[in-house]
Amino acid sequence: AARHAEDRLECRLDEEVERLVAQRNREFRERIRQPLWERRLWPAEIQLSSTDRAVYLRVCQAGAVQLAASAQAPLTSGPADLVVQVHETMVNNVASSGLGGMILTDEHFDRVEQEPGPLGQFFQQLPTQAEGEPWALYFAHGQPVLVTFRDGRFTITLHGRAFRRGQTKYPGMDITAEYRIERTPTGYRAVRIGELKIFPPGFEPGQQLSVQQQVLKDLLQRRFEKILPPEMTPQPLALPETWTSRGQLELIYWESRDGWLTMAWRRTASGSAPTSATTAAK
Repeated sequence: AARHAEDRLECRLDEEVERLVAQRNREFRERIRQPLWERRLWPAEIQLSSTDRAVYLRVCQAGAVQLAASAQAPLTSGPADLVVQVHETMVNNVASSGLGGMILTDEHFDRVEQEPGPLGQFFQQLPTQAEGEPWALYFAHGQPVLVTFRDGRFTITLHGRAFRRGQTKYPGMDITAEYRIERTPTGYRAVRIGELKIFPPGFEPGQQLSVQQQVLKDLLQRRFEKILPPEMTPQPLALPETWTSRGQLELIYWESRDGWLTMAWRRTASGSAPTSATTAAK
């Protein structure tokens, strides 16, 4: 009787585990893999490993003619519950594959805004209309977005080959924002250095903008001031679903150096000592 009861328990346990694994696999395919695959953003390499104290996820995002990180990520300082290290080439490669040559119109904005994740949050901040007229952004083909991580700073440049408002089409412009990472008594923040730099490709100091270019510059200044604000202050990360009772993750380390951006979080709830968990992407 005991053996029969044990067999029945094992069967029920196997069925439950199989059901849960199948459900998680289906959610992974539908919510993560398929959207990335359709946008040609599925990584070229994914490695997952673990020790008795941490889980490591390494992702390489680089095509046959794209560069990846040439050196290992720098070491972090102090224990943390979550560490994320991203090389600038990963961001640039993702942008090149996903945004290169794309024309984003009102219809695209509306559709992307509904998607979960950072891409949807980005476009939620970008109004689909300017002064009551339809709006379109034409990304450059080769390098639509360029980021650099250097010496405690990071720079973001958007390359637009053209813009359209209503029936008027404007020439290309580059929009650049440079930020300095600062540690304050209340945490970390990124402070923009000066105003947004909005100039046509190949612009040199001393040149004069045409009337049309100046109109476009003023328009882009107003629109992108919200996307690239004077100051960015990361908020604590809320753990999802059944982990909410375990507290939040507070940013305890933020650095940019040698092409790498490193961010580390520690759980704010009281409990066991923090472990060292690292996610590296390049």
